[in-house]
Amino acid sequence: MAQMPSVTFVPAWLDACAMYRLFLPHLHTPHSRFCFSKSATPVKDLADADIVVVQRQCSQANIVALKNLHDMGIKLVYDLDDDLWSIPGSSPAKKIFEPVKSGFGKCMEFCDAVTVSTDRLKTAVKTSVKGIADETINVIPNAMDFNFMVPPPLPRDPNKVVVGWGGSNTHAGDVREVWEVLPELLHKLPQLHLEFIGLDPPKSIIGHSRVKQKVYVPIGEFAGRYPSLGWDVILAPLDNNRFNLSKSYIKLLEAGAINSVCLVSPVGPYRDFCNFDRANLGWLECSSSRQWKEKIEQLVLDADLRATMARRIRETAMMYCNQQDVAAKWQDLFTRLMT
Repeated sequence: MAQMPSVTFVPAWLDACAMYRLFLPHLHTPHSRFCFSKSATPVKDLADADIVVVQRQCSQANIVALKNLHDMGIKLVYDLDDDLWSIPGSSPAKKIFEPVKSGFGKCMEFCDAVTVSTDRLKTAVKTSVKGIADETINVIPNAMDFNFMVPPPLPRDPNKVVVGWGGSNTHAGDVREVWEVLPELLHKLPQLHLEFIGLDPPKSIIGHSRVKQKVYVPIGEFAGRYPSLGWDVILAPLDNNRFNLSKSYIKLLEAGAINSVCLVSPVGPYRDFCNFDRANLGWLECSSSRQWKEKIEQLVLDADLRATMARRIRETAMMYCNQQDVAAKWQDLFTRLMT
């Protein structure tokens, strides 16, 4: 039997992208390590690897480092989880990546393979990077390790329903429809509690006794601390734009892992997940402020509905998006690179 290659996963930063794209695959890849440094990882620290998987590399220093690794005979995989050529102008990330976006393709030139999370993102890479071969781009979807993140150990308070939203400030343009309906729902439903991570709630409810602004959960503690938030319902609105179409359904995977319900916009990745079981999961989609309002209210008032929808999300996620199954796609890629 051929020996498995030694693989080193090098994330761009310790964020959700690193956890789902590199850390969970690392846990399911024999002879692998996860290597992160706040400063640039020295090439010499990677010299003993057969394969190095990198993320979002784009700077001149990144180009030089990848060329050096390539010249050493190390196989390189370039991983990407966002269409960084189509960031909306309203997003703070636009200013960060716009000046260096040509570097993505230049870094890919030294890599033996590119991995992306969705078919739409594969198309975005082919469109944005001249000369890249179709067979070079591998779609390996995001998935959840249901042993890594588990439901909260304590039962939820039956007299309190917590509805949460979490994400970076790049989502300010996505939340408008939902933010419109939250003040009225908070006034109408005394059992409703709202929690926010990463963005301020609507101005009219800041300081309300049933509204909390929580701090970011460090990614190294995410699997343990996120379930303990006790969110019964997770909100996942997205605008229908090119950038969001290439995203994946991580919010639904997280909801499935912790036995929560996730309401979503009927956009790209979320529609893809609901299509796994359209007859049951189609209800989760909200295409207007009115639907967001009605479905949040239904979930707050009906514990049986919450339990049913949470179970359906979890069963679907475990069937179609299990990291143990997706790990085979990574293994296949690594084997092909070494033959």
